[in-house]
Amino acid sequence: MESIIIKNWGPERAIDELNESSRHYESVADETLLNIIRDNKDTEIGKKFGFGEVKRVGDFLNNMPLTTYDDYREYVEREIEGEKNLVTVYPIKYFMQSSGTTGTSKFIPMTEQAVRNYARYSYEYAYENIRRYYDKNLDQKEVLREGRILLINEIRYRRLNDRYKCGLVSGAMFEWLKEKDLMEYSRYTSPKEVVFPEEEMDMNYMKLRYALEARDVVAIEGVYVHQILNLLYYMHNNWKFLVDDIEKGIISDSIQISQELKKKLSAGLKPNPERAAELRSEFEKGFDTPIVPRIWKNIKFVMGISGGAFNKYMEKLKGYIGKVPYHYFIYAASEGIYGPALQVDRPDNYILAPNLGYFEFIPADVLDDPTKDLKREIMQSKDIKVGEKYEFVYTGYSGFYRYRTGDVLEIVGYYNHAPIIKFCYRSKQTVNIAGEKMDMASISDVVEKFQRKYDISVGDFCIYMDTDTIPARYNVLMEVDEVPAVSMSKCDRTIDSLFKEINLDYEDCRNLGEIGPAIVYFLEKGTFEGYRCLLMDSGKEVGQFKPVRILDDKQKKDYFFAHIRH
Repeated sequence: MESIIIKNWGPERAIDELNESSRHYESVADETLLNIIRDNKDTEIGKKFGFGEVKRVGDFLNNMPLTTYDDYREYVEREIEGEKNLVTVYPIKYFMQSSGTTGTSKFIPMTEQAVRNYARYSYEYAYENIRRYYDKNLDQKEVLREGRILLINEIRYRRLNDRYKCGLVSGAMFEWLKEKDLMEYSRYTSPKEVVFPEEEMDMNYMKLRYALEARDVVAIEGVYVHQILNLLYYMHNNWKFLVDDIEKGIISDSIQISQELKKKLSAGLKPNPERAAELRSEFEKGFDTPIVPRIWKNIKFVMGISGGAFNKYMEKLKGYIGKVPYHYFIYAASEGIYGPALQVDRPDNYILAPNLGYFEFIPADVLDDPTKDLKREIMQSKDIKVGEKYEFVYTGYSGFYRYRTGDVLEIVGYYNHAPIIKFCYRSKQTVNIAGEKMDMASISDVVEKFQRKYDISVGDFCIYMDTDTIPARYNVLMEVDEVPAVSMSKCDRTIDSLFKEINLDYEDCRNLGEIGPAIVYFLEKGTFEGYRCLLMDSGKEVGQFKPVRILDDKQKKDYFFAHIRH
């Protein structure tokens, strides 16, 4: 069967390969690790840690310490300057710039093997999974009815020392497909100049300008759910002038785009009053019922990473897409792809694929214990337990070995013998004033209960540990459509009570006077999107922008507290 988005690829290969490898998880994982170590024995890292002496998995585990990015920073800088075979023997295709919203930007090598794995498991596996969701015997092209995809991914890059392309992992696969002439441009609503932009432009407008005119949209595809939601928010607020431009066959004079490119793209546009009338009719009915299946009658699925900190966005997105099937895409990071989503409409279920790397697990309850030697506490896959949480450690195809990812996962089950995981939080995304240690999953639950109690819509939230007061206390900042119709003091009492319910240590600390009562602030609408724009204006890569959850530096604190409703 031919792929619908990659020329000459068979999508069933990835799903069949995972089915087989997951049945023999331990042996495949061991073989994957040993192959990586043997291949890289003559690299500088390999020589330093005796990769050439490794005969068994245990040899590697005994010799190789746990690592973080700082262990590779010098090697990466030298690789960027042109040296070879420092961390990996595999050809480095790109450097991925990880999101700068959780710390200093990092440059992660992505090899040919890694990007190929990304293509196979993120897209080919996902599309075959969707085909089987509809009908195991139905051709993939029939499922999608020869329709097109609204692609939201940010696909742009810059040069590092004129040697390597550098950007975001979300765009690396498409850049690779373009270089290999494997890209099926006809599958997307946007023209090539918008899919692969070479200049700054209003991307929300440009993507929607083409997608709204298309009747044959069958899928909306992004990397993260909040990117999809942001685009639909833009559509919600700007549909009138988008529809007017479709009716007139123009690109608006008010949006950012060079005159040269505007002239080139405008040549392919024609007035379309019929489609404009269809769209206007649906938009004028309002947004009380899901708009996406009303304007795109053949929509089959929406796809993007969700779960964990992104669950708030998923709730909002459902208001736009309704019962359209949702595929949770993949579990991946700049350091590698770890595994695909289990099924359509199954949130927080990702399979760790043994042929994509070697996975180890540090119990979450020892991560912050300075008396523990984490190398002694680390567990192999055969020892982990369903229901327990772990930070996972990864050895993959891009030159990082026994790398602490910082992601805390819960084991929720097994796919054959491969662990199925739920992303919980980043190991550093916990707050702790007096030993109570609250993670983002718990705080998200508090916000959700607060939202339900007062029947309000919380668009997003963040938390600040106010240590200037005595005793220190938590400030919870929520972006809301409307402020609850109760006093602020009652809101404060409610949030404090909810923290006590969800964290017994917090309740003890409150009773002992070690923590002051939590308080709530409500933010102006658009605050979080404004912060994203602020990062973009400062030159940071934001295509993989992660939700701001902890106000842990002065810039974040000053920005968000300046946008409190008064």
